[in-house]
Amino acid sequence: MRIWIGLLAVPLLLGLAGTAEAETEGYRARRFREFWRSEAMVERLDLTPDQVERLEAAGEDFAGREREIAEQVRTNRQETRTALEAEEFSVEAVEALGEEMAGLAAARARLMTERQIAIRRILTADQYNRLQTGRERMEERIRTRSRGGPRGEAFRKGRRIEPEAAE
Repeated sequence: MRIWIGLLAVPLLLGLAGTAEAETEGYRARRFREFWRSEAMVERLDLTPDQVERLEAAGEDFAGREREIAEQVRTNRQETRTALEAEEFSVEAVEALGEEMAGLAAARARLMTERQIAIRRILTADQYNRLQTGRERMEERIRTRSRGGPRGEAFRKGRRIEPEAAE
């Protein structure tokens, strides 16, 4: 179960990591590849070798495009910082950079949607539904832990509380 949840975290994190540095993109592409090749995922979704190859190829394509956006985000942040620190501060320049950043955020959102469409085109309806069900379970576990639910605060502090002791 933990492997399944851990594996589902990869595409979710790939999609949610909105402003990651470009250097981490190679790592993300590698994790995306490993995600689809993992024995647990191949078994859980009953993936064919062709599907694994197509999913990996799609992941490489999206990783490259995500790297481009991440580099533009980094450049925009630096330009914004420089503009805000300038002796002759220009509200118009900072607002223009803010608009550019909003456009980059929209581009990243479109890319995430395109990634999901690409995955859905490769997987059968049943496989995609199993993937989504697992993702939803993982998200719920993350929400429960972040709210201090089972294994919440005590778990973060390194103490494990058994269910009967938590009551």
